[in-house]
Amino acid sequence: MRPDFFGVQTPNPPVTRIRCPLLAWFGTNESDIGTAEDLELLESSLKRLSSGPARVDTAMIRNAGHMYDGEEAQVAQTLATWADTLVRR
Repeated sequence: MRPDFFGVQTPNPPVTRIRCPLLAWFGTNESDIGTAEDLELLESSLKRLSSGPARVDTAMIRNAGHMYDGEEAQVAQTLATWADTLVRR
């Protein structure tokens, strides 16, 4: 049994100790690991918590499996685009 890190079923999960923004992603070709629906569940679970990450964003990496082979540029672009939204001006 996996621990409920994100609070899907646990009222006080470990993710509540994270205060910085969080980016979670899966590849579209890794449905045995996680799907877009899993990311939606993550987001909705975190919204119910009274504390935790300052912000949660999710992404699906097109045509990528669990190791993201051949999609490294897309992963880098996803991360860079997200990081740009964190910069305070």
